[in-house]
Amino acid sequence: MNRFPSLARWYFEPRRFEQAANGRLYVLLGVRLFKRYLPTSGDLISRARGRRRIAPIGPGLVSSLLQYEKQTKSWEARHIFGALSMLALTWWSIAVHGKGSWPVLLGANLLINGYPIMLQRYNRTRLRSLLARLKGRHSEGTA
Repeated sequence: MNRFPSLARWYFEPRRFEQAANGRLYVLLGVRLFKRYLPTSGDLISRARGRRRIAPIGPGLVSSLLQYEKQTKSWEARHIFGALSMLALTWWSIAVHGKGSWPVLLGANLLINGYPIMLQRYNRTRLRSLLARLKGRHSEGTA
């Protein structure tokens, strides 16, 4: 039972290839474009609704960033569950209906779950980088 928190911590930790060039791999895979046009909470929708996920620069910025990082893990976990569920549905479609529509299901799974997972990992990588820079500035100011 004690392994689950350490397994989750290990999984959600950004990998070296994700951190390279501040998430460049995800940019090349189109995550920014996906983020911009995401129908539920993309950049355009959030701007139109006047929503902010992170506090403006000020005393609450670091705690806001840490809260947002925590939220990325929750959103990613939901999409992992969704992706596994859709993979099971795809497998069932192949097993029961032969070839069926598995390419459509896999494509839908990529858009509905794969890109959101990559987006949360991209966001977390960038958040970690920003938090490290803010921590460095804070320690310079106290030294």
